[in-house]
Amino acid sequence: MDVNLYGGSMARPQKLATSPTPPFSSSSTTLVPATDVAALLNPSPDALFESVDGIFALIENAIRTGDDSVVVASTSAKQYNALCRERDAGGRKFRLFYLGTQTRILIITVPAAAHEAGGSDCPDGSYHELELVRCCDPRGSVQSRGEADGNFLPFPARAGADQWPTIVFEAGYSQSEESLRAKMNWWFQASNHNVKIVVLAKAFPQTPEKRLKIEQWQERSAEAVRSGATATRRSTAAAGAALQPTCLQTTHISWAGLVPFREATLAQVTDRQQYNVVRAPLVLEFGLAFLRPAVGPREHDFEFPTELLQHYAASVWSSTR
Repeated sequence: MDVNLYGGSMARPQKLATSPTPPFSSSSTTLVPATDVAALLNPSPDALFESVDGIFALIENAIRTGDDSVVVASTSAKQYNALCRERDAGGRKFRLFYLGTQTRILIITVPAAAHEAGGSDCPDGSYHELELVRCCDPRGSVQSRGEADGNFLPFPARAGADQWPTIVFEAGYSQSEESLRAKMNWWFQASNHNVKIVVLAKAFPQTPEKRLKIEQWQERSAEAVRSGATATRRSTAAAGAALQPTCLQTTHISWAGLVPFREATLAQVTDRQQYNVVRAPLVLEFGLAFLRPAVGPREHDFEFPTELLQHYAASVWSSTR
């Protein structure tokens, strides 16, 4: 699957080894603590919605300061739809994520260079060979709608304009983790659990080591995860229990060059060997992506190995130079 975690293209993930070491286990899962549930619904706002022109001014300021996100509170469905019309009429490129009329929170993604690192091209033919296609249209309703950095659905299993993706990618440069996780929670809830995997990629540009954190989220029943149930028992338990977002894998990528990052040359920054990866590979389950078991040697889980993740980090940080 040739997807950049920021929405663009990358080299094709590698086939899993015959007997791979599991990238995660039930003992390493992290449920969202009860104290953090409110943050999944109400990320901290940067401003209140006062007018469409005021929102455009906030976006222009974000572009000047290099921010990739603005969180706006007190946004009605009418105001959200008015902003959508003005954006589309003017051909503006920012993305809108309306969490709904209950929270009245609007998350605006500004396409900064680092956020869009690697480009935003549609998938090449390898996606279609595997019947996994990118869906570029917003999902949801006029009362609550999301526009992802990248999302993919199986064809023809989910053919049709109203179908939900199985895999969603959301990324943030200056965007807060709580904002990204609010999006993650929305995808699971708004899709009525038809979204199966959400991958969050968060950059920490203020850290000396230029850290990147990638989280893979799925839904699990809290009881099944706490008991360390097998996959079959987890599936059975989930059918009768409330599902909760669960982080199944966290991968960290950081600068490990011989000189501090601020002193590194562009050639050093673009050298993938200068980055250290902890907890690779990132593995996305074939069955969750395609809604069916893998058949034959050409079908397998999607694996993002260390080399690919290093290349990804080099692409992100070189775009800031």
